[in-house]
Amino acid sequence: IMDNLPLDHGAFTFLQATCLVSTCITLALLFRMYMLQELFERIRSHLSNLTPLNPNVSLATPLRAKTFWAEVCIIAVICPPGAGGSFGILNWNNYILYRVETVLAIYSTLRFYLVWRCVRDAFLQALPKRHTVAAFSHINLGSAFAFKVILNGPWATVFVGVVWGFNILLMSYWWRAAEVSMCLQEPHMHQDPECDERHAKIWNLGVDGEEFTKTNDTYLWNALWIIWCTSSTVGYGDLTPQTHSGRIVAGITAFVGVCSAALLTAAFSSVLSWSSLEIGAMLILQRESSRRSLQHLAATYLAKWYRRERMTRRQKSLLAVPARNRGARASAKMLVRAASFHYSALHHTGHAKAAFQKVKRESQVDLADLMSDEVRVEQIAARTNFFVAATEVLVTKALRMRQGLETLLRTPTLQSSGNLTPPFLP
Repeated sequence: IMDNLPLDHGAFTFLQATCLVSTCITLALLFRMYMLQELFERIRSHLSNLTPLNPNVSLATPLRAKTFWAEVCIIAVICPPGAGGSFGILNWNNYILYRVETVLAIYSTLRFYLVWRCVRDAFLQALPKRHTVAAFSHINLGSAFAFKVILNGPWATVFVGVVWGFNILLMSYWWRAAEVSMCLQEPHMHQDPECDERHAKIWNLGVDGEEFTKTNDTYLWNALWIIWCTSSTVGYGDLTPQTHSGRIVAGITAFVGVCSAALLTAAFSSVLSWSSLEIGAMLILQRESSRRSLQHLAATYLAKWYRRERMTRRQKSLLAVPARNRGARASAKMLVRAASFHYSALHHTGHAKAAFQKVKRESQVDLADLMSDEVRVEQIAARTNFFVAATEVLVTKALRMRQGLETLLRTPTLQSSGNLTPPFLP
């Protein structure tokens, strides 16, 4: 239609027949899916309430579901081969003409929501015993659960990017169809006398808007450009919607774009966050770095301590100069003052000791944070066994010492002296 092909062209019949066949296949698969949903519900009831399981689902079961008929209304409305026509509506005070084939083609794109069910089932099928787990956990492993699994998985950014890009393509198709008036196409595309009127070609947006000549922009890349700018909330402004339906499409695009940007940000933050293994590796690297700094600070601290000790000894030796040697004593006092000055300078640089202690504490990383619960339990058990063994050794030594003392007290020498308590006993 956008290329002004004749309405009796074979491409129209082929595309309409293809749409009819795909619709029939989709309806059959939808019917089968509702039968499987009923079977899954029976399995869940059997696992939760221990009700008898009847795996035979009748063909009338999907027909009793209201949601089934709602989806049938979305999928089954198509333009069959040989059908067509046009209808016009008022856009403010302007007249715009649409083809029935174009409108039904846009309506047929609503069935793309079924792709999400395929993606959802693909993720849920990888879960082992999902029906049993869902029954005993009292949760529904449906679309919401699959959506959370995808957004918290490694493919979150790819998923959000694909959904965003597909929405841009779909909204571009809608935008172009909404902004194109058949009155401005080739004469064989319309037979409406209203298209010859002035308000079908000269448009005026709003009450006080300026008049302009309406033109059809069937270039798809322009539609992609304006939808991309709207979806990214940039709003470049070189192209604007001129119809009510075009503004509705732009509003939907902006809403989906904001949601997609938020989901993409969340997916990036999840990808860039540290995992438990990476956190453990960073702690080990920080510990090794602290140990390396500890060696340097220890050497600096020991050198400063040695210099201070030398200065202290030199000060004491200078003060021990005899009093009769007044000149030497005066020189000693000057040297003591100089030594005191150097000592205070070293004292002010004693922050090396504090830095040494700080880095020492930082280097003592608790390895328990890097271990699993099983390793911690094993270490506690090993330490307990070691403590028990050490206690037994101490008790054995204490008993031996007691036996030795008792033997010593029973010796004839101590008994004849009358001092039965040795001096080393309390």
